[in-house]
Amino acid sequence: ANIGRVTLGRELATIKDYRQRLNQYRTDDSLACAHQHNPWITDDHENSSSEVADNAWKAGTTNSNDTEIGCSFSDSGACFTDRKLAAIRAYHEWMPIRQVTADDKLRIWRNFQIGKLLDLTMLDTRELIIDAWDGYRKNRARVFDHLSNRSISNTVILSGDSHDNWVSDLAPSYDEVTGNGAFGVEFGGTAVTSPSSFGTNISPTDADVISRGFVAQNPELQWSEGSFRGFFTLTVDPETLNATFYGMKNISTYFSQLTWLF
Repeated sequence: ANIGRVTLGRELATIKDYRQRLNQYRTDDSLACAHQHNPWITDDHENSSSEVADNAWKAGTTNSNDTEIGCSFSDSGACFTDRKLAAIRAYHEWMPIRQVTADDKLRIWRNFQIGKLLDLTMLDTRELIIDAWDGYRKNRARVFDHLSNRSISNTVILSGDSHDNWVSDLAPSYDEVTGNGAFGVEFGGTAVTSPSSFGTNISPTDADVISRGFVAQNPELQWSEGSFRGFFTLTVDPETLNATFYGMKNISTYFSQLTWLF
């Protein structure tokens, strides 16, 4: 989304390019304040499709790859593998994350145990596959089978990348009246500035029409929202987990007024 900010440099390709961009990001006062006051656990959004090359997978894109034509896509002449390695190096230099294993710079999937409160598993799939559930039904079925066969009934999946808000029960088979069959929930968060998949700058009224259709067609889907840009928070105690969704009324100004969504 156009929020009145100009990024420095060209399309990212070399270590210098990535360092310059990440350095510029860190000059944002709000980001600096967030890092100062809160611990961070990051995903791989910085070094996959959003930073190495748009809509990339592990071997590149139709434009940027390791072929002769693909290597000429950037002014630098960098091939995709070179771009990816440069992005990974800058990522570890600038992001608040430790390298998981010494012999695998690409791996960031890992687990965190927060006392007896929760186990947090960070997945890393963006460079390997497009990370939409419905595109990988066999993978999803294996996850469901693992949880169901072991009677794990307190699973929470935190999702994003659709640029919209979602709340859904996790259930391979489902009674929409009683909720029987669900063994967990999924919270999907929107983007901070990126446009909605419902339509760029779609109004709340028009987005709600689409959301009502989605909810009507999908019994396990409890809520959908596609207009507001924002975030959600989690409050966790030994007995409950509560998600609260917020939307920003203006994404182009600092300290935009927040509205409670769900």
